[in-house]
Amino acid sequence: LNKLSEIFKLFLYFFVIIFGSIVWFSFIDISREKEKLKAQRELENSLKELEELNSTLEEKVKEEVDKNRQKDKQLLYQSRLAQMGEMMSMIAHQWRQPLASIASIALSLRLKTELGIVDKTFIQQKTELITQNTDYLSKTIDDFRNFFQPTKEKEITTFEKILNSVLDIAN
Repeated sequence: LNKLSEIFKLFLYFFVIIFGSIVWFSFIDISREKEKLKAQRELENSLKELEELNSTLEEKVKEEVDKNRQKDKQLLYQSRLAQMGEMMSMIAHQWRQPLASIASIALSLRLKTELGIVDKTFIQQKTELITQNTDYLSKTIDDFRNFFQPTKEKEITTFEKILNSVLDIAN
């Protein structure tokens, strides 16, 4: 009986130890599950925050892209205005000499008419010069208009033609 009692005690200790181990490991397992659930909730919250940030980021990117497009349009408009101003300045510069030449011819015609020494040849020469100058003025407008067109055809010329053109204006 004593032996049986001792064996029974041993079994009891063994079962208590086994039961305690099972309870202990169950407690550890439950703690780990709680930690996993907590980590999963944190991950889900982080994902939600990330999705919200992504959606607001997309909106912010769209807004910034729109702002940049508006700025680009404004810069392009200002650039075109500046080009127009430069073109007008260049046209005015190109027109000064022929207009001065026409004014000079008109003055010489008036002077000779008032003095009564006008002859037909003189009038023909001067009107031809006026025609040449007005043709040059018209060509200047066409040149500047064609300058800003994307389809420009190259034109072969010589220094002689350019020099003669300048000399014609100066006469």
